[in-house]
Amino acid sequence: MVATDFIVWGYQPHFCAVASNRAKTLFDALGPSLAAEVFLVGLSNGRPGLPEVILQAEQPEALAHALEGLSKTLEEVTEEQRVFGRYHFIAGPAGVAERHEQRVLLGVAGRSVLKHLQQGPLAAERRFWVGSAHNIGDYRFVPVLSLSKAVVERYPSLSKTHAMGVSIPTSLIETVADELIKLCSRALRLPNAGESIREDLDFGDPEEVIRRAASNLMYVPVFAGGKVEGLGALFSICDALSAEPYERSETHATLFVCKQEHPSIEPLLEMVEPVELRSARAARKVLQMSAAGLSMLSDGMFIWGLGRLSSRVPYEATREDLFEIRFTGRLRWELRHADTVLFQVENRRVMFPHVRLMQTDFGVFLNRVFPHLAAQNVSQLWDCISSVLAARHGAILIITQDAAGEAERLKSQGTPITPKLLEPGVVAAATRIDGAVLLDTAGVCYAIGVILDGVVTPEGMRSRGSRFNSALQYVTYRRGSVAVVVSDDGSVDLLPSLRPKVPRSALTSALGELRALASGDRPFGQMGRIMNALYALEFYLSAEECAEVNRLRVEIEAAHPPELFEIRLVYRDLVPSPGMNASYFTDDSSS
Repeated sequence: MVATDFIVWGYQPHFCAVASNRAKTLFDALGPSLAAEVFLVGLSNGRPGLPEVILQAEQPEALAHALEGLSKTLEEVTEEQRVFGRYHFIAGPAGVAERHEQRVLLGVAGRSVLKHLQQGPLAAERRFWVGSAHNIGDYRFVPVLSLSKAVVERYPSLSKTHAMGVSIPTSLIETVADELIKLCSRALRLPNAGESIREDLDFGDPEEVIRRAASNLMYVPVFAGGKVEGLGALFSICDALSAEPYERSETHATLFVCKQEHPSIEPLLEMVEPVELRSARAARKVLQMSAAGLSMLSDGMFIWGLGRLSSRVPYEATREDLFEIRFTGRLRWELRHADTVLFQVENRRVMFPHVRLMQTDFGVFLNRVFPHLAAQNVSQLWDCISSVLAARHGAILIITQDAAGEAERLKSQGTPITPKLLEPGVVAAATRIDGAVLLDTAGVCYAIGVILDGVVTPEGMRSRGSRFNSALQYVTYRRGSVAVVVSDDGSVDLLPSLRPKVPRSALTSALGELRALASGDRPFGQMGRIMNALYALEFYLSAEECAEVNRLRVEIEAAHPPELFEIRLVYRDLVPSPGMNASYFTDDSSS
């Protein structure tokens, strides 16, 4: 059995909850829907009468099931380590052998947990990373990070895991996960880990953690170039080169990183004395020679020539030994492999490329707002949107059922036109001037250059520009209207933002958990997990369901008063949302 309510040290639940929250914040900064979670697995050191395995997690049920049989996996990995270490001898000052033995036991614990989870029932849904184990009480505790496998696999990744005999990362997701679990491991070593939430689990600015992770991924092209002396420096070098102007011009250049004798590179100019990349001004001057079809050639430490991809020996992506660093402007650059962008840097912020709006997603969005819209109309509107996206500049398109009335109402702050189904290229041309393009649900255009009005909404975002916020204000109080906002950076917003549909069973399950907790069928330690689930579903709860949750929560807290010096979370009342209706539910069979 896996014990899910066994406490070894007083701040064990606090550590797990805060570490998991830090992980969510970090991965939300990188990309949505990764569903990050940190949990702790404790392996007994053999003291009689104690559970062999304990689990501390926000949602322990599925994880506890997945950890059944972990003791057997531990035995297998221990035996593998025994065979491996049979001919290894440790000698040195007093205590060296004992410390080595402890490190081996801790390493075995981490490998056992990872192996068991990777072979268990959750492996199809989740990816796992384990940190360094640490002895606390009678247990070896292993911190584990879990991410949605399906979402992880959507992001660009390499396949090779080793170079020059050492492990190398395959993606930015992986290096961020490695960085996060390393921070959790360090925090776990502190006395009473979790007691001081601010200090023990302060992982710093998420953007800085992601930058460190991206710097670690830049080890891969350096290995490809064969100059290990450049390890750890390439990321900061690229940042410096992107910031360094040459005679007032921004950096627009391409740099290939590979070995000098790479078969898929055709050198056109080779330097007698290569230019060191660390010398930002000299390297920036050389980069200025990069032009369309021509790139600077580097081994990760020096620029040694100018060349291009060979037409005689096409590059085989499976080699993963030729990388491209593309500079696209001041403080803007990206790491690429075989036409795939592994990550971008804009104004020192690391991110994934903006995901293009897909026709299927656009169609689903329109059909939720306009349920009876004909497929032909959706196709016509998509042709307009795709032409605007191809134009590569900011734009607003308003699609409304009352386009004729809105064109008349807003004629003093726009240019009404004779209603016509414009060619997509004409629609794109109309977005080159300030203001929105006004279309009806059939794609007929009624006005261009429209300055939108609207009431300021609390959903506005000060971090976004006037284009986004004016469109948001316009659609917020106008039912039957949507806005497509295309930003200068290529990202697209569909407004109003629609919450995802959920099955009614999700609400039934979460309410059932709280009722079971109130009746004593669930341990009080699961209060936080259950309330977090209900807060996540708050928008979908009716007024009666919110009132029941608030009442049960008060009863549960009254039945479990806090002990002396115990830290408790204070839960607010749930409030029903006026915008909720039955259209936000889906049958279980279609969810």
